[in-house]
Amino acid sequence: MMRSNFLRSCLACCLALAMYAPLNTYAAPKKKKFKITSELQNTKFMSMYKEALQKLRVGQVDTAIGTATGLLRTYPRSPRTLSLLGYAYKTKKMYNKAIDYFQRSSRLFNEKSEFFEKGQVLYNAAYCYELLKKRLAAVAAWNVYVSFASSFPQEAASVAFARARIQALQSVKVKK
Repeated sequence: MMRSNFLRSCLACCLALAMYAPLNTYAAPKKKKFKITSELQNTKFMSMYKEALQKLRVGQVDTAIGTATGLLRTYPRSPRTLSLLGYAYKTKKMYNKAIDYFQRSSRLFNEKSEFFEKGQVLYNAAYCYELLKKRLAAVAAWNVYVSFASSFPQEAASVAFARARIQALQSVKVKK
């Protein structure tokens, strides 16, 4: 008899808890899964990005930079926006800024699905170092490009060009 009263009180307690708290409240917390959606699926992003890209193509570089900078405030981890700013600053011959944006975007591009875009920004960063006459930095940047692009057969010609640039830069005698 005593045992059944004990069970009834336990059952009543459990039912009372269930009414006031969901069952999984006392379970171990689940890890949140964050769904990463590409900015390419966002129509607002795409319309602003296309506008900035069009401005850059027609030579309105400052307008393109303004639009892309505004876009970057909303989407700070957008590799496309960062690379667009890199191309814009390269067009303005502001190579240090271009390199900064190219390097930032190269870290954000997915190596498997966006290898072409990542290769392009690595290539352009190396080229900007050359234009700044920073020989050692250019050699290092070309080596980064070669190590990345060598695994893609379709990039064989670009890799050969980069290796030739490395040899040419290494053979330059430094004036004392």
